[in-house]
Amino acid sequence: MEITLPSMSDKKWTCADLLSSYRFWGITFFFLVLSFIGSLGSSYGVYFWSKSLSIPADRIGVILVGGQLGYLLGMVASWFVCRIKNCYPFYFVALLLIIGVVCSFCINGPSDVVRLIIAQFLINLGMGIVTLLVPMLLFSAIGSAQTFVILFSLCLLFKFIIAGYLSIFIYSIPYIGIIVITLAVIALLLLLPLKKELFYIAPPKRFSSTQRPECAEPVVVALLAFFIP
Repeated sequence: MEITLPSMSDKKWTCADLLSSYRFWGITFFFLVLSFIGSLGSSYGVYFWSKSLSIPADRIGVILVGGQLGYLLGMVASWFVCRIKNCYPFYFVALLLIIGVVCSFCINGPSDVVRLIIAQFLINLGMGIVTLLVPMLLFSAIGSAQTFVILFSLCLLFKFIIAGYLSIFIYSIPYIGIIVITLAVIALLLLLPLKKELFYIAPPKRFSSTQRPECAEPVVVALLAFFIP
């Protein structure tokens, strides 16, 4: 069976169209927040589970395995979710995020390990879906295979950067629970104004200057660039 990426038959989007679109920045911020929350499980979560909840190391390993399994299944599921050409997949991921965060904060001790496994599985399942869904959406808008490869690499890079720096500064940040809940609420609110069709419709018209471009001599341009910072 051949798996193909979704495409759009209407007018393609340009980079300027994307950068001037609310839906692009709303999805990007949602991805960054989800990466932040997902990275907590492999950094601060391990420390908190061990010190505050006294969960044994072997059970913590099972929790992390559950999160990794959810991330893998999420990336597989994204190939099918991207066929839904509207914003509903993001609402589904938001629902997974809500359930996962609520389960993470409803832990009282080592007896609630199953709840922690479910929480990490759901959060990372949504993270896996978004990691491939965002590049696929932008690929369908621009229509370039290079765009998909570059954006997928950037999504993975941002995820590793967030996880790396998070492990350095997370232990000195007070009220981490309140910060997580606040960011999650903001990310969910930013999803509400998204248009249902996302990038599967023609981009909105942008008003550009009517001034005709003027050709200049290369030497003059080089001199101006040298003297004018």
